Amino acid sequence: MRRAAKGLSALLLLTLLLTPVVLLGTRQGAQWLVTLAGRPMSINASDVRGTVWSGLEVAKLTSDTARGELLLEKLAVSLRLSCIVRSTICIQDLRLASASLSLQRVPRDA
Repeated sequence: MRRAAKGLSALLLLTLLLTPVVLLGTRQGAQWLVTLAGRPMSINASDVRGTVWSGLEVAKLTSDTARGELLLEKLAVSLRLSCIVRSTICIQDLRLASASLSLQRVPRDA
């Protein structure tokens, strides 16, 4: 019984240690994080490449809301990972090939 509990504890600890490595160090982890971060703001990203550790490249990032549309193309971003410990995102490098923003006119109340 004790051996099984130790084995289960070791497996749980290994999972907890490897989860950040998978999220920050793999392309699939980066795609999942970008998708998760974009949901609250209706942001969609296509062709996410790289990792959070090495830098991310996104072919197209779009947001379409009732008030307008945003389109960013060929976005590349590098983050300072030490900021994550403080629950902060620090952008070390940001490159963008093109950006487009179109806003819908909101009628004034009479």
